[in-house]
Amino acid sequence: MSRSGNLKKYLLIIRLLQENKQQAPPLKAIQAHLESHGFNNISSRTLSRDFHSLYNEFGINIRHEPSKHGYVICTATDEDISDFQQFLKLLELAERVETIAQTLQSAASASRSIVFEHNDFFRGSEHLKPLADAIQRKILVCFEYQSFLKPLPDQYVMAPYLIMEHRNRWYLLGQDQEADKIKTFGLDRMQQVQLLHPFGEEAEDFNYKALFEHTYGITCLAEAPSRVVLSFTPQQGKYIKSLPLHHSQQILRDNAHELRISLYVVLNYDLKMQLLSYGSKVEVLEPLQLRKEIAEELQRSLKKYGGKTEFG
Repeated sequence: MSRSGNLKKYLLIIRLLQENKQQAPPLKAIQAHLESHGFNNISSRTLSRDFHSLYNEFGINIRHEPSKHGYVICTATDEDISDFQQFLKLLELAERVETIAQTLQSAASASRSIVFEHNDFFRGSEHLKPLADAIQRKILVCFEYQSFLKPLPDQYVMAPYLIMEHRNRWYLLGQDQEADKIKTFGLDRMQQVQLLHPFGEEAEDFNYKALFEHTYGITCLAEAPSRVVLSFTPQQGKYIKSLPLHHSQQILRDNAHELRISLYVVLNYDLKMQLLSYGSKVEVLEPLQLRKEIAEELQRSLKKYGGKTEFG
């Protein structure tokens, strides 16, 4: 069976066990589930090999639970379920990429069948592998960084904690050893990346979920979150409902005139830029300070056009 076929089969098994935790599906139920998705003649020996492969390749432990007469996914009691869900998303992405790679036989057929967002100016992808390695091995990294705000690059030494993707850019989050604070750096502005030496178990206390719980984007500020109320046009509201801005998003009003939502977030640069990108399709209702800042920015934009709203 192809790699993409195995990945699809693994995902079907994991999803079935995830969705039926209390029932603990028996072997026959797993076989029937796979058969309904096109995997025929899956023997108990084949499933045993699949369970073994899932553990060896991905660390997912599936075992028989005698008290439930079926199979369950065994995870450590301290494992965060959101980490597991994030891993499943990566596994799904791997399965899709593998399927696409096998389906498209040539560059010509690929270009006619699928198009990705194009960005000739992105730099820094070469740093992904060494930085990921440094995170897993808990190794300090040293690099030169060219900030957009400074004429010359600075050198940093960091304990790397997390690689993040946001708006087609990659970022490294970690502890700046000199400033002794959490910082975020764009991989596209890094140069001369070097791995130094282990920094111990300091990262065990780092909780990125708590740090970014109330953050939109990648600009993390040590400030208290605020209740933000936004009013979108009905048309734009459909997009906001299908792809929420933040996990705290709640719908306050949804009718023919507006979609009104609330967020509980820190008022950072990323949030303000996102709101400005909607133009007239959104109105900031709360808090008043954010409403004022957005209004002032829109007024400055209008001045660039001579303050005119009509052109002839």
